Amino acid sequence: MSSEPKPLTARELEIEHQLKIDREKELPVLKRDDDYFIKLCNQVMAGELISPEDADWMRRLTSISKGRGLLASFKLEPEDLIARLEQIVLDFTT
Repeated sequence: MSSEPKPLTARELEIEHQLKIDREKELPVLKRDDDYFIKLCNQVMAGELISPEDADWMRRLTSISKGRGLLASFKLEPEDLIARLEQIVLDFTT
């Protein structure tokens, strides 16, 4: 009695190959720039949900002068945006 594993079938080899290809495919790169920030601001202020990653990025950006400058174009204070983000998260979790 041999303890060696059985060779993979043709179907199993095909599946293994496809899984390898799928893992090698690159995920699309999300470009987070000024335009994206403005789009997210509009969504947040309209009460729409955004991803947790986007919310974290917005919080970080509003802590630097670039983000505060973008918010000024909306006549928003960073605290207003943060409060709205918190409300959206609260609404989402309840």
